[in-house]
Amino acid sequence: MSIITRSYDSIMAIYSPLLTFVPISYFASFVDVWLDLANDYLFLGLNRDAQDCFECATAYSDLAVQKARGL
Repeated sequence: MSIITRSYDSIMAIYSPLLTFVPISYFASFVDVWLDLANDYLFLGLNRDAQDCFECATAYSDLAVQKARGL
């Protein structure tokens, strides 16, 4: 299985047969963590840090979607 996603600073390409055994909930749990952290940063007025967190959450969301599609 191969997964291609974007991160906050580059494009990640992951090729591993072990990804077949990783549940979708594993990737989805990281989306929640990064979004919670982004909201905390927004509350503190740290917009740049919040943007980085949102981009990481997007990357993990892309991983979850590709895992669901079986790509």
